[in-house]
Amino acid sequence: MRIDSIKDGRLFSILKEYISYFVAVALLLVITTVNPRFVSTGNITNLLSDMSPLLLLAIGVTFILLIGSIDLSIGAMSSCACVIFAITILNIGWLGMVLAILFGAAAGLISGLLYVKLKIPSFIATFGTMSIWQSLALILSDGAPQQIGKDYWEYTQWFRIKLGIIPLPFIIAIIIFIVLVVVEKKTKFGRTLFAIGGNESAARMAGLNVEGTKILVFILMGIFSALAGIFFACNLKSGIPTVGEPFTLTAIAAVALGGTSLSGGKGGLIKTLAGVILVILIQNGMNVIGVGVFWQKITFGVIILVALYLTTDRKHRNLIVK
Repeated sequence: MRIDSIKDGRLFSILKEYISYFVAVALLLVITTVNPRFVSTGNITNLLSDMSPLLLLAIGVTFILLIGSIDLSIGAMSSCACVIFAITILNIGWLGMVLAILFGAAAGLISGLLYVKLKIPSFIATFGTMSIWQSLALILSDGAPQQIGKDYWEYTQWFRIKLGIIPLPFIIAIIIFIVLVVVEKKTKFGRTLFAIGGNESAARMAGLNVEGTKILVFILMGIFSALAGIFFACNLKSGIPTVGEPFTLTAIAAVALGGTSLSGGKGGLIKTLAGVILVILIQNGMNVIGVGVFWQKITFGVIILVALYLTTDRKHRNLIVK
């Protein structure tokens, strides 16, 4: 009896730990049953392309949530980087990509300094920087999409390269993901993330570089936001000043769906991948089976609430986002 109960307990623990993957598989089976075209090679390629920028954003959000913070400026940083890339490649070519990434790093650094050095709560600090980067994107673009002309498509065509049915952007995103999974699991930086989110005071007493880690996390978030913005620009062949706005909450929802705690210290990138897959399946699947746009939003909201209920640790009710 005891052995059976232990096995049952472990099985339940595994099911709860990776429930997002099980839900993703079940959802895939349902959508495929309704419309077999969902698993066509063309749609799989589209799925992976759509997943690429969201995965980059979700990687950064995972690190942010692990330290118990939040970043509301990720969509605005992506939009601004998208515009910067589209404008600057006309004059400096590939250096426009470098400039966009440097912008992301600088924007993340500003958020990190506001949070760590000025002690402004991350929610408030990034809400302010969100407004700044949104406005900057609109100023740089004069409030209109900046088209990348055919003469400059050499800087965007890499986005269309495929290895079989796997697009190059997804390969880039998954390589970054794998590298950072190793960093999260095997390095002092990764251990410090969990320590800060679990108990910041204890992390300080243990001699961990709490402030430096927090600032670095926000810099990484800025870099990943900028990379996502470049992906958007290459895909659309245009610098759209509002392109990243819907992705702020989508990326946060994906990470939360995967099981990373909003209060910090619990979760990780492996779980985030499941959350990203879920979000893409939900969004793309509802389009394929013909669900109306308003019902899509309702369904997406309900699924998020159910998934969060199943994955949230309700033992710590007094923890808040810092």
